[in-house]
Amino acid sequence: MASWYVLTDASNDNGSAVFDAGISNGWDDTGYPVIGCLDLTRPLRQTRSNDPTPSVPILAIDLGADISIAAVTVEHTNNWGFDGIQYDQASQDGWTTYPPGVELSTTKVAASDTLDGRVKAIFIDGSSVTARYFRFAFLNTEEFPKDDPGYTYIGSLGFWETATLLTKNWGLPMRETFEQDVKVRKYDSGGSITGAASDAFVGFQVEANIHKSNTTALNEFITLAGYPKNRVIGLYKNDGDIKEVYHVHRVSTASFTETTTQYVRFQIRFSEVY
Repeated sequence: MASWYVLTDASNDNGSAVFDAGISNGWDDTGYPVIGCLDLTRPLRQTRSNDPTPSVPILAIDLGADISIAAVTVEHTNNWGFDGIQYDQASQDGWTTYPPGVELSTTKVAASDTLDGRVKAIFIDGSSVTARYFRFAFLNTEEFPKDDPGYTYIGSLGFWETATLLTKNWGLPMRETFEQDVKVRKYDSGGSITGAASDAFVGFQVEANIHKSNTTALNEFITLAGYPKNRVIGLYKNDGDIKEVYHVHRVSTASFTETTTQYVRFQIRFSEVY
């Protein structure tokens, strides 16, 4: 299998803001605040376009400063088509297609992931661009119209400053689990009530056997283990399927076990945010 990408250092953490509504065509519905799409921790609390009439709904994002971006992800949308993603620095009049070298007219198609059912996409080409502004042109081809056909929903957008192609890939078997969360409320009297189950989300239990001389791989996994449990990172399977990207956080202790005099086993578990 191809080596996975690990996406970190989301510029969303730097106080990103939505650009002037004049360039965001139909995205100022106060009931579905557009700023919500920059919250990586709540992809199920979606942003919604407020006008179903534009043939190409356009959403523009201001990252607040010129930032080096290595990958962009779209999480939990109901719109399967992109007429293009563009970026610019300070001028707002010199838009360039992202990733560079891809024709704007080339429609990029997201898809529904078989594990979690979410429509997602990643845009990455192994290089970085410096930009402050991004704008997304969505096709009006919603597959999941909910109760109001014609509107586009977005769970979250990720603007990742670092995309690390793992030097040493996960070992096999790699476990991908289908999970749901059920909250139980306990009363002082001793009784309890069980709440509704959450939407499905994906868990990953991964490990890798690393030779001690492979210091590059060891350092990559040490860095991965050091991310706080409340920090959202991205995992991209990198098999050519743009929907197989996941916004996750660490849910276990990361362990390094010396298995022989020459090898160390790294183990960690992630859960998709929901």
